[in-house]
Amino acid sequence: MDPIVWTEEFSVGVDEMDRQHRVLIDLINRLVTHDKNSEAETVSDILNELNDYIALHFKQEEAMLEKAGFPQLEQHKIEHVSLIEQFSDILMQTMKNPESTSADLLELLLHWLKGHILHDDMAYRDFFKNQI
Repeated sequence: MDPIVWTEEFSVGVDEMDRQHRVLIDLINRLVTHDKNSEAETVSDILNELNDYIALHFKQEEAMLEKAGFPQLEQHKIEHVSLIEQFSDILMQTMKNPESTSADLLELLLHWLKGHILHDDMAYRDFFKNQI
C-alpha cells in the first residue's frame, strides 16, 4: 500500500486546518511505511499518537468553526463523534492483536481520513471562501 501524498485536492482553504491535516496524513503514512522489525516505534505507539492528535484536531477545528459561525457545526460535531468511535474500534482491535497492521486496517484508516477531509471538511471550505 502506498502512502498518501498531500495535494491541493486536500486543501480546505484554512492554513491551520491544512497543516493539521498534513500531520494526520503523516501519522497514517508512518503506519503504511512502518517496519515491523523496528523496535524504536510500535504500531501501538503510532496509533496512540494518532488517537491523541485526532482528538486535538477535532477540538481545534470545532472551536474554529464555532467562532466563525459555521451553520453546519452541529452536524460536523456528530460526524467527529462517529469518526472517533470508528477509530476507537480500530485502536481496540489493534491493541488485542498488535501484530496485525494488516492491509485492511491501513485501508480503513486511509479511507477514513480521505473521507473526513474530502467530504466532511470540504463542507466548510466554501463557507470560509465566502467570508473573505
